[in-house]
Amino acid sequence: MSGAPGFAPRSAEEVAEVLRECRRSARPLRPRGGGTHADAEPPARADCAELALGALDRVIAHDPGDLTIVVEAG
Repeated sequence: MSGAPGFAPRSAEEVAEVLRECRRSARPLRPRGGGTHADAEPPARADCAELALGALDRVIAHDPGDLTIVVEAG
């Protein structure tokens, strides 16, 4: 395999699966959100897999009266 793999899970269950696989193979993992601060991040190691969380962009719960919202990581 050349280079580190990238993962783009679409659910919390898929994130868990990626985390288990990286743990099993002892591969370092770097989470990535929307990339808004990508220029501020140090370069990743060459063997570091990327976990792109941008697809996890759903609103889980919203309570306007309480001024709270629960959202996914992306």
